[in-house]
Amino acid sequence: MPPRMRLARIFDSAIQRNKDPELPWRFDVCVQFSDYRGKGQEPLRYVLDLEPFRSGRFVNERGIHHAAEALGEIRTLLKRSMRGGRLRVSIHDEDYARWSDRWQYDRSGDTPSLGNRWPAGRPSPSKFQNLEESWVRRVWYSTKVRVRRR
Repeated sequence: MPPRMRLARIFDSAIQRNKDPELPWRFDVCVQFSDYRGKGQEPLRYVLDLEPFRSGRFVNERGIHHAAEALGEIRTLLKRSMRGGRLRVSIHDEDYARWSDRWQYDRSGDTPSLGNRWPAGRPSPSKFQNLEESWVRRVWYSTKVRVRRR
């Protein structure tokens, strides 16, 4: 074989391993070869250990074709999300959802579910309910008319 030439052969199969779990995971291999004149060379011995591959995880190689397919799927998904040339966006405030669940639990001892949305007997307050700008408070209190009784 010329330098850097590689000879690859399948010597094991995951399908066979699933059928017969008693198959060995380690192989002692001896490569025998001769030079270009036919003179035998010293054999090379290797240990092929398949134990690191026992977990059964395989890597799928993907090429540019797979990337093009994925971009096509993204394009289709975005087209479905468009209405009148505008992108429809749905926002879910996860922090508020957690706070709301905790608020319900603190008042009732139970968490919201599909059967019981408000275990505390009423919806959780809005996170904006107690929000008030400081300048609004100053203006409100300064413009109040105070009536004195005599």
